[in-house]
Amino acid sequence: MLSSTVALAAVRFGCYLALLLLVGSAGLALRLSADLNATTERLRANAVRLALIAALALTLGRIASLYGQTWLFFGVDEGVDAETLRIIAMETTWGAGWRVQFASATFALIGAALVRTHVNTGWPILGVGALIAAGSQSLTGHAVEGGWLSPAVFAQSVHVAGAAIWIGSLLAIFAVVLRRKPDRTLVATVIERFSPLALLGAGALLFTGLTTSYLYLSSPADLIWTVYGRVLVAKITGFAIITTLGYHNWQRIKPRLGDVAANDELRRAVAAELAVAIVVLVATAFLVVLPLPAASM
Repeated sequence: MLSSTVALAAVRFGCYLALLLLVGSAGLALRLSADLNATTERLRANAVRLALIAALALTLGRIASLYGQTWLFFGVDEGVDAETLRIIAMETTWGAGWRVQFASATFALIGAALVRTHVNTGWPILGVGALIAAGSQSLTGHAVEGGWLSPAVFAQSVHVAGAAIWIGSLLAIFAVVLRRKPDRTLVATVIERFSPLALLGAGALLFTGLTTSYLYLSSPADLIWTVYGRVLVAKITGFAIITTLGYHNWQRIKPRLGDVAANDELRRAVAAELAVAIVVLVATAFLVVLPLPAASM
């Protein structure tokens, strides 16, 4: 049981990471398109390549999640074959959500591939695929137990969108703009545009995180006496650390951008912020596969 929980959480983590990177890199590529020159053209191409890799990883992750869910449902008795995969994908509520997730990931993959070959019609395909991929993430988790139109599904969808806007964009900026020796003026411009998005994403994460905690916990004591609650505390702690680091970057480093020392300091600070974000994503992946406190009593 423990091994299956860890395996399913690992698949969830991979999907989360790929999803955030997909949304972040696609958004960065679009923002770089606004001021094209020799430098931004090259960086945009790198962002599109990153989006393509993320979309491919997400598509493969969706396939892995179907396999894992099928194995969890049928176990070692009936095993995993074409028929059991079909039953889970086509005849269950989980499968209905999975089909949306798989289709949107594939859609984004096609869009990214078209953009990479300089076909402009790929941009809306990539954008729509990435947005639906983020919005549908909640359709195979605890939130969907109340139906697709439940408050939990809405809150979780906004939660994922907030993470994609904030952490996904930060991942893409770190991978594309901040690595090696970036153009100092470009770094300042990108961070200036990113700051309002970071505030929006952090606010969405905080509000929807509190909402889903209220919906999923039967009492504050669950935070101590259940495994789900303790993992949630770890996630909240990680979120607080990321917020503190982000606030430090905004107040202390952002005003000095353009200076070589400030750019190097920003790279290190963002790396620390993303390291904590990875831990938070691991906790999030376990929260999805762990039973809710009410179900574990």
